[in-house]
Amino acid sequence: MHILLSCNDLALSLMTKDALAKVDGGNDKYTLDVVQDENLIGTVRRSPKCGALVLSFGDASYNNAELIASLRLVTPLPILVLCAQQNEKREIACFRAGRANINVVNGPFTAKYSGRRIVAYIEALIRAYKQPQTPEETLRFGTLELNLKSFTFTVEGKYVHLTAREFLLMKQLMTCRDTFCSRERLGMAVWGDDDSWDEINIATHIKRIRSKIESAGVDNPDIIQTKSKIGYRVRRKQS
Repeated sequence: MHILLSCNDLALSLMTKDALAKVDGGNDKYTLDVVQDENLIGTVRRSPKCGALVLSFGDASYNNAELIASLRLVTPLPILVLCAQQNEKREIACFRAGRANINVVNGPFTAKYSGRRIVAYIEALIRAYKQPQTPEETLRFGTLELNLKSFTFTVEGKYVHLTAREFLLMKQLMTCRDTFCSRERLGMAVWGDDDSWDEINIATHIKRIRSKIESAGVDNPDIIQTKSKIGYRVRRKQS
């Protein structure tokens, strides 16, 4: 099986690479490519035979949740996140950005036992991913359709391109259906415990989504409704 490994933390990357090479006596059960973070999404797109992703992070300030959210727009593959330093806020943000088929393992890591531990986590994720599942792949509400597998969004059958955060905002709004969703709930669903979001940030993203829906040329672009001091909701096509 082919695995892509990020190398934000060189020591962790080398440990993982060595551990995978030794699985089953080194019979090449796993092949592995080490990729820089900035090239990871493009490499995933070009690697149809890839079976899993391993992201190694040493710097606690690195915005790995944003990278994971971007990855989720192009692949549902299992993701193992290795963090050399324990950081609870970052761990929660990673789980929320990855949504499913993700695990976060915190250090410290030592060569004596951590290699086998990393392999065990990777294999557990792959087994779970391969099990037959029947999750809801598409959210539908009125003329809105959000495909959670292909990460596409359509209104009245017309494709609307969304960024990673915009997609997560629409997912949360469509989960709430025509019930108003508070800004706090939207912020936690998209940014997690990251302090970088506020009401203005959410409003800016909502404004961009509205603009994109209108630019798509739909008959009824007034999809997202705002209620002061309450939040936002999506509503069915108005007559």
